[in-house]
Amino acid sequence: MKLLVTTDFSKNSKGAIRFALMLAKQTQNVEVVFYHSVYIMKPTGWGETFYKSFENEEIERITTELKRFTNQTLGKGKASFKEISIAVENS
Repeated sequence: MKLLVTTDFSKNSKGAIRFALMLAKQTQNVEVVFYHSVYIMKPTGWGETFYKSFENEEIERITTELKRFTNQTLGKGKASFKEISIAVENS
């Protein structure tokens, strides 16, 4: 089984993460993907190369933040999942 858990770092997102954890404890071999979508605006004065560099840095920063957020919410419960993935996209 594979679960997609979207998050916006809110209190409600913590509830969704905990629900996924409860589901994983009831089911064997659950893979989970924690997903966050962000919109990174491109200022008109920025060149494409500078913007791509900024975009990559922001996605890396948010990915680190998402890992921290999910780890704090899951605690030791993360062992209940077969596999955990983190995905952050600029959309």
